[in-house]
Amino acid sequence: MNPVAAKMAQRPEEYPCSSAQAHLKGKEDELVKVTPLLQLIPDRAGFLQLSSQEEADMIHRLYMRELHSQGLSTAAEVLAC
Repeated sequence: MNPVAAKMAQRPEEYPCSSAQAHLKGKEDELVKVTPLLQLIPDRAGFLQLSSQEEADMIHRLYMRELHSQGLSTAAEVLAC
């Protein structure tokens, strides 16, 4: 569940169990490896400002880009691997 949508925090980085702080600072800690996500979404602060629909659309585009980079075009092809 999204802690901001659940009104547990006003911003993702304010929620104690969120990786948002590490990603916004660009620093890994004992639990979070920031490099993989920052390679996909360099503007993490901007990403956190997106609406739920905009976020879902961006994640879908990233997913489709990853599929194509692996020579796949559908989720069914991924499941068949």
